[in-house]
Amino acid sequence: MGTTNNNYAAHFDMLGFGDAVLRDFDNAWRALSSLRRAIEKAECVVPIPIATGIPLVDKVRYKFFSDSVILYTARDSPDDLLAMFVAAVTLFKTALAWCVPLRGGIAHGRFQMSVEEKNRLFMGVSLVNACRIGEDAQWLGVVVEDEIAQRSPEAVRMRYVIPWVVSGKDGTDRRRWVLRSRVRIT
Repeated sequence: MGTTNNNYAAHFDMLGFGDAVLRDFDNAWRALSSLRRAIEKAECVVPIPIATGIPLVDKVRYKFFSDSVILYTARDSPDDLLAMFVAAVTLFKTALAWCVPLRGGIAHGRFQMSVEEKNRLFMGVSLVNACRIGEDAQWLGVVVEDEIAQRSPEAVRMRYVIPWVVSGKDGTDRRRWVLRSRVRIT
């Protein structure tokens, strides 16, 4: 059996990866390797002491498959949200600095994970919604679910998210909350 909680999840994918593999296999492999290094940097982000005494770096887990990266927290405390924002902005900025274009989404909801480490299974409403809002955007950036922006403490929201008009795959423009890419991570 597993544990079920509400959590934060993020889904990222590399833009144009399938075409890149078919066009220039070796260059696509280099981009994928750069994405892996960006994940490693996000995993090693400077531990920031928080109210619970648990470093932010210990709050977010990463899964990597081909050109997709999933980040998730075990719970949905304010510290978990802050950790998700720090990890997501670090991953996005590092990947972009290494010429790896990502688009992503961050969402909140029910999440279940198996307790056994060997066959770690996980699924969640948060993950499905993160994938959907990220995949729907026709841009290079990270869309944040409206509920998350609205429930974020004001200081966190002002530092990590801003309202922005984002084009959707259906051709419509919508005002969305998006992750700031100009956040200074120390």
